[in-house]
Amino acid sequence: MLQYLSDDDAHEKILRLWLNPIMSKKLDAANAKLVELLEVHKEHPLTTNHHFLDNRKKLQEKSAQAQLQDMLNRKFNEPNQKLSVDDISRLMSNLNTTVNPDMDMVAAEDAFDNMLAYYEVITVFSKILSSLHPLILFRSQ
Repeated sequence: MLQYLSDDDAHEKILRLWLNPIMSKKLDAANAKLVELLEVHKEHPLTTNHHFLDNRKKLQEKSAQAQLQDMLNRKFNEPNQKLSVDDISRLMSNLNTTVNPDMDMVAAEDAFDNMLAYYEVITVFSKILSSLHPLILFRSQ
């Protein structure tokens, strides 16, 4: 618009001496704010939301229980078989030594469990927000 309201010389000087420095300052301020906002995302994202942590713990316990049940079913598949002290000791030693050597699979399972726990938290919060939405609208009227 400035080019239509002034001649070429005035247009160039207004841009160079007045608008460009102002826009440069605004760009620097915007970049500084962006750096400030992104500062929290530099480290590993760790949530301390207790709903997420509770859900994650439940998923880990469920997985450990499934592993124990599977191990018991493999070792003792006869219906009336009784456990001796030696059997229990052997089971406990087997529980302590079960480490999955495939770290890619461990990381994938961990990420999947985190995703499920996070999804449960988001689902609960979205239900709460959707139930509050009509209340807020009706109160504001």
